Amino acid sequence: MSETSETIAWHYTTGINFSEIMEERVILPLDSYGSRIHKSVAWFSIAPQWESTAMPIIEVYDRQSSFVDPFNSYDENYSNDEYVANDWYDENGEFYPYDELDVGRRATMAETRRQFGGLFRFGLEKSALLPWRVIREAANIHPRRNRELIKSARELGANPAQWYGSLEPVSVLDCRIECEGKPGTWHELSVSLVNRGA
Repeated sequence: MSETSETIAWHYTTGINFSEIMEERVILPLDSYGSRIHKSVAWFSIAPQWESTAMPIIEVYDRQSSFVDPFNSYDENYSNDEYVANDWYDENGEFYPYDELDVGRRATMAETRRQFGGLFRFGLEKSALLPWRVIREAANIHPRRNRELIKSARELGANPAQWYGSLEPVSVLDCRIECEGKPGTWHELSVSLVNRGA
């Protein structure tokens, strides 16, 4: 079982993204859609268990929009009424009809584990990264976007002071790689997973 070090910052991600990262062997700096970040950032956090802003966004189809869910269940030949099959349940089994949801919402922890392939993280010494107060300047984050990021983070219970980042790709070979076993319990993965197929 992993013991979190205060000197390590983590790139938290889902199982789906983990597979892509392992295939590329790097964590690539990414820009978010519609943002005013002039330079892309590979984001990390010193949050010890999970970074709330790493939760995937579920795009929900409703009668007024053309958004679809991320699980590729959309078929343009389906009628709106047939989308009742795509209603959502949260981790407590509470029912949310699709037409009562916003077109985009953050997945819950349970949904992320179940629908996005589990939880993974890549750890790097935070001394190798830029802290939030520096990265926002280095990445030329527009002041308005900066305010939006902080507001969104606080609404999700995240703390921007815990954020770190890199403007350059981060090799997975430089990272400590872990996956979540039981909720809240992290286990280090063997480096052989990284070297396999090299």
